[in-house]
Amino acid sequence: THTHICVCVRTYVSVIPYVAVNAPGVVYLPMPETSSGTISSGAVEEILKIAKSQSCVVIGPGLSLEPETQSMILSVLPVLEREGIPMVIDGDALTALATSYPLPASAASSSSGSDMKQQPLRILTPHLGEMSRLLGGRPVSDIKANLVDSARECAVKYGAIVVAKGPHSLTVAPWGAIKINPTGNSGMGTAGSGDVLCGLIAAMVGYGLPLFDATYTAVFLHGMAGDIAAMRLGEDGMTSADLMEAAPEAMRWLRDPSLIPSPLFRRYMGPEVV
Repeated sequence: THTHICVCVRTYVSVIPYVAVNAPGVVYLPMPETSSGTISSGAVEEILKIAKSQSCVVIGPGLSLEPETQSMILSVLPVLEREGIPMVIDGDALTALATSYPLPASAASSSSGSDMKQQPLRILTPHLGEMSRLLGGRPVSDIKANLVDSARECAVKYGAIVVAKGPHSLTVAPWGAIKINPTGNSGMGTAGSGDVLCGLIAAMVGYGLPLFDATYTAVFLHGMAGDIAAMRLGEDGMTSADLMEAAPEAMRWLRDPSLIPSPLFRRYMGPEVV
């Protein structure tokens, strides 16, 4: 099924002319800004008004740690949750969530099994440093040594689907499901790569997939886009723009796996038993 996705970007007024040059096909919704040029708390009402009509909301990338902007994030998140709107929470919104977001009872204590799968869950996309903050300052070395357990703990604590970003990113649900991603390469460790992932997750939610399936599909697509970019350019010097340009081809591969080059196909399908 082919679905048309409309992307709306809410951002501060002063930055829109610069962003629009590189993304002319996006609908821009200007927001009031602080004196330091970040979204102000005065934008809360307008953000919520627009968000309630959207399939999914991405919040966090590039928002900043400006106190007023962090306050805006904390005002928006609980309302979106009450409205049942899926949220992809990344970057500076993860910091707000980790430091002061008033959490409801954890998913583990409030529900279980198939009932939990029906909940409108947050989707968190932390790298290791952000996961450290989400887990109360736990050392990154400890998280790396126990990544599966740490990601599961984070998912239960926040009642969220968690993408633990890194080599072979993990997609973890609070009810215990976990998927390990076989796609991607080291060239994807570049600025903005996680922002592309957020957009892909929101797009998959917009296609109508269940949140866990949408999240893992986006992670898989993100890695395939990275592999396509690496085939075209090599892993050295890849940028997030290269990932975006490769995303449509990755979607073609997903729809028709016969297009995937055989060495990559074998890696994506997992090890053979001989």
